[in-house]
Amino acid sequence: MTLAMKMMEERKEGRKEGVASVAVSMLKLKLSLDVIQAATELPLEAIKKLAVENNISI
Repeated sequence: MTLAMKMMEERKEGRKEGVASVAVSMLKLKLSLDVIQAATELPLEAIKKLAVENNISI
């Protein structure tokens, strides 16, 4: 794997973590799942999983 490929992979992983962090923040604000899904482009199942992992009731 070249250095450029490794850097691109790390950036992609960072974006995933950032999107998950935003989704958790939105869950904590009690925004509707439709709004969170539209803003983060995450599947509903992933949003629900994040809620369970972070002890957030939906």
